[in-house]
Amino acid sequence: VMPYWAGVMSPYWDGAARGVIVGLSLDHEPKHLFRAVLEGIAFEQAIASEAMETKAGKTQAGGKPAAMIAAGGGTNCALLMRIMASVLERPLSVSPVNEAAALGAAMLAASAIGWFASPDMAAEAMAAPPTRHVDLVDGLVPAYRARKAIYRDLYQATRDTHVRLGEVGQV
Repeated sequence: VMPYWAGVMSPYWDGAARGVIVGLSLDHEPKHLFRAVLEGIAFEQAIASEAMETKAGKTQAGGKPAAMIAAGGGTNCALLMRIMASVLERPLSVSPVNEAAALGAAMLAASAIGWFASPDMAAEAMAAPPTRHVDLVDGLVPAYRARKAIYRDLYQATRDTHVRLGEVGQV
């Protein structure tokens, strides 16, 4: 499932993109669709992370950070976190902060009005350390690596269709 309910952000920045279900058959049940949505979210995070890592330059000998910090409401879904760690091929440290964007905005605001000398100092004072860790599931990594390669092609394969659908509008 391509989870483009309101366009797609990084790395495509395409407001015309819309959600797509690919590979659905009569053998699938609602639980499969649920998992496919979670996998699509994880694939999108992986593609965006890879784009950032490429732009920033290789950070370690292996070319990617050894771990990542996950924050926000999605961290409350244990299945999403296991899928995410497996797709990203690295463990996740999970922040207890559900409203991470709001906290980041508060850190920047506190710095801007002079409560802290810098955003880094505000973050150091206001950030909560991770409260749990999620390991990747080794048995899922090869399957997700193969599926991610296919998923990566879906945006380009559907881009023109999204534009055309936008042009004809809703019925």
